[in-house]
Amino acid sequence: MNAFAVPIALLVNALLWLPSCSRGEEVAITNAGFEQVPSSPLAIPGWFKIQHATSGEASFQMRVDDAVHAVGERSVRFERILDQPLIYGLVTQTIDASALAGRTIEFNARVRTEQVGPRGIVLSINYLRGDQSLDQARSTPVVGTQEWNSVKIQSLVPAGTTRIKLGVMLMDAGIAWADDLHLSASGKAVVPAAKPRVKGKSRPTH
Repeated sequence: MNAFAVPIALLVNALLWLPSCSRGEEVAITNAGFEQVPSSPLAIPGWFKIQHATSGEASFQMRVDDAVHAVGERSVRFERILDQPLIYGLVTQTIDASALAGRTIEFNARVRTEQVGPRGIVLSINYLRGDQSLDQARSTPVVGTQEWNSVKIQSLVPAGTTRIKLGVMLMDAGIAWADDLHLSASGKAVVPAAKPRVKGKSRPTH
């Protein structure tokens, strides 16, 4: 047996382990790979669909696609079907973030595009305290026609955040796909300081 065989094998295993290690602690996303079979042609299990349209007519079609995917058997597909200014199509879900405030999170996905305009397709994070928006973050837009690319956002979760809205958003013309979403967290959470107890005033005794 080659004396170097075991050390080399250990080195290879260590290198393969590094990406998952550097990603931090995994945070669960419902149906992150869009693998759940939809109950209807336009349903996306675990995700809400939102679109902004100036005329009131549907501008985007968003659905699960079992013909094009980066991994597994399905992805989510976006297509703009009506040309209107300043519109977008978004799939989003909300997760509990009470244990994430003060930590650095990374939201990443695989994205593919076909003739997507300059505003592109982006990942988005909206930080909330209750229903109040504290901050937002977006990835660099992916535009044009490209094969599967890795896209990510790395951001510090603001203190006081209780919920996070994760999203994938097509903001221009064209067709785009997203797949293999992941959310991870690193660093220590910020624990809210305890409120000082207010002592009652003492009454003078006679």
